[in-house]
Amino acid sequence: MKNAPINYKISADYGKTELAKSEDSSIIDVFGPTVHMCAKIKIKAPPNRMVIGKNLYDMINDSFEDDYHFTKIYEYPPDKNAENPYSVYLISRK
Repeated sequence: MKNAPINYKISADYGKTELAKSEDSSIIDVFGPTVHMCAKIKIKAPPNRMVIGKNLYDMINDSFEDDYHFTKIYEYPPDKNAENPYSVYLISRK
């Protein structure tokens, strides 16, 4: 039997998250607007690549611009509480 290739899509962002654990489980759940946004932007990642949201991009772009290239690949329309579209960036090594 031939081994199937492993494919992945990774997304990351920066912002508020919350943890919850029910009394009858040892599993800790992570949730909040940042987790929700990561789930939305992961769909925009090509196979075997990583995307990041604007909040994380704004924090790391200057620090990693010598080693990585950030390409804006999508903008989510503003939510009803947001004024501007939310950018999604594809990361690639230089």
